[in-house]
This record gives sequence, C-alpha cells and structure tokens, in this order.
Amino acid sequence: GRWAELESTLIARHDLAQGAARAELALALGSVQRKHLGKVESAIEAYREVLALSAHHQGALDALESLLGDERWRVVAARTLEPEFEETGEFRKLAWVLQILFDVEQDADRRRELGLRLARVYSERLDDPRSGFDLLRSMLDAEPASEPIANAVTELSIEGGWTTELAGFLATLVAREGVDPAVRVGLARRTAALHEDRNGD
Repeated sequence: GRWAELESTLIARHDLAQGAARAELALALGSVQRKHLGKVESAIEAYREVLALSAHHQGALDALESLLGDERWRVVAARTLEPEFEETGEFRKLAWVLQILFDVEQDADRRRELGLRLARVYSERLDDPRSGFDLLRSMLDAEPASEPIANAVTELSIEGGWTTELAGFLATLVAREGVDPAVRVGLARRTAALHEDRNGD
C-alpha cells in the first residue's frame, strides 16, 4: 500500500527507459496514479505517452475508456480516444465519444462539424441512417439557417425513405415565428422539392 513510493520508483525507472519498456512503465505509472493516488490528470498524460510510444496500445485504450463514465474526465478521455477509435475502425465506440464531445461543445461551428461527422458515422459506418437522420433533424431544428445540415438531412431522408416525414418537419420550420424570411423561403423551396420530386405530391 505504499503507493507514493511506488509512484516515485516507477517514475525513476520510466525516465531511464526507452521504447516498449518505457511504454509499459508509463502504463503502470498511470494505473497507480489513477487507481491509488487520485492523480487522474497525470494518469491521462501517462496513457497518452503510452499511445505515442506504442500505437493503439490496448491497455492504455482500456484505461482511458474506463474514464468515459466519469463526468469529470469523460471529455478529456473522449478527445484522446476519438482519433484512436477512428484509426482502429471501432466505429460504435467512435460514435460514443463523438456524442460526448457533441453534447458539451459550445462553439456553434465546431458543434455543427461534430454533429455532421457523427451522422456520417451512423449512416456510413454503422448502417444506422435513422440515428443519423434523427440527429440531423434535431440539429436543423436548432439551426434552421444551416445549409450543410439541411443538405445532409435531405440526403439521408432520401436514402432512408423518410422524405414525407422530413417535408412535414420542414413545413413546421417554415411556419415557425421568428425565422428569417430568406431562410423561410429556402426551407419552403426545399419542402416543395421533396413533395414534387420524391413524394409525387
């Protein structure tokens, strides 16, 4: 139970090591810091070093993934894991971390980018276009003037056969009070095109 002494010993050995040996010592150091000393931030830095030294190291990935359930550290862990899951093709987990990042993002442009990317992961990687459609529709509801979101949700509605549903939703945006007139006209044209070209109405 002399965890502080063990931490010091691991740091000393780690600083003298190289390559794979250094990666394993960094992993052990992170484990001691996270589980026994409450130094989660230091542990995350150790796990990042492991990944830099040993690509896609499963021990480091598992340790970071365990932090996704911790409200305090989940965003930091998600940012580290996002490129890892992208590169390893773990698209279900990639969707998980993108959703975490999307939910907390305050910058409108960055949030839009994350949402569009998450929708593509759903539709192109997870064979779940419906989840992508629902996400994009909620995004358009919050940002009716966004042409990229409108284009993406229209494409998915055509792919999934939800054009009638989307046209009905767009009509509610057209009728919404406070929507800029130019935006309203654009949405009305999109609604009419869906009815005429896809719904035979």
